[in-house]
Amino acid sequence: MNYRKVKKENIKKTNIVMSIYILIFLTIGLLGETIWNASQLPGNVNLLYAMSFTFDNIFSGKIIPYFTLIMMLISISIILITIKFGNKLMLSGSENILLNDKEDLSSEEVQVLNIVEELKISSRLRFMPDVYIIEEEYMNAFASGWKEENSMVAITRGLLNKLNRAEIEAVLAHEMAHIKNADVRLTLVVGILTNVMLMAVDFLFYSVIGRNSESKAMEQAKMVIFVLRFLLPLLTIVLQLYISRKREFMADSGSVEFTGDKDSMISALKKISGDYEENDYSNDRDNSVRQYAEIFSPKELFSTHPSIEERIDSLS
Repeated sequence: MNYRKVKKENIKKTNIVMSIYILIFLTIGLLGETIWNASQLPGNVNLLYAMSFTFDNIFSGKIIPYFTLIMMLISISIILITIKFGNKLMLSGSENILLNDKEDLSSEEVQVLNIVEELKISSRLRFMPDVYIIEEEYMNAFASGWKEENSMVAITRGLLNKLNRAEIEAVLAHEMAHIKNADVRLTLVVGILTNVMLMAVDFLFYSVIGRNSESKAMEQAKMVIFVLRFLLPLLTIVLQLYISRKREFMADSGSVEFTGDKDSMISALKKISGDYEENDYSNDRDNSVRQYAEIFSPKELFSTHPSIEERIDSLS
């Protein structure tokens, strides 16, 4: 397995999906501008011409794109709030231990901290992440943080108790790869853009649904908004899951690159999956916010992760 090849291929696919996201975001913005400035539209033109007319007026400075700017402002505001409180949100709902500043570490905790320090070197991260143990019996791990400077990795007590050292290292290397590849930041941006787009479409829907208009463009805009209101949630879910799954493949391959040990990664995935098959942790996993970031997702339908079989096949 060539980590750099896997990374290059998945980055290319991710960039394509992100381009689609940005295109959808700007198209919704332009649609909003067209409706917002309906009074300035010429005659009985169709929606495509009306949007083209609005686009030309925005670039010529005749129209200020207030609707798109508001969408962008909301997105940036949510991102800033999440940067500030994201790690706390990810840790909420469970008792946890920060190892970096703890005195009198147990031998098990020293081992975890040492592994992360070693992986920081092998992964060439510039900053040491905060390292947490989550006091939960289910087996999982996750990474968080907008950038390397405020990054963190966490593993559950259940995972620590049920994996050997090499397998724990493989799992932590997977999380370090997420930090190295800026996957947390990517997932956050995608999630926020999705929610802002859905809110924008809802706003447009309720603003035009009862409006009577003799304009051909506005009647067509109503139809487009109606279709978007039902299709956009499905489309964004598909795109989000596609990106998430590709980044999981990248993190798996990154784990092997950082440790040089694919067998331990495969073994860890099998043990984690098997543990979820044997135990029902549905009542223990209260923090739904961090489930997208964990190394394993027990959900099959609309899962944020590829199947264990696919991941093992990719590593083989």
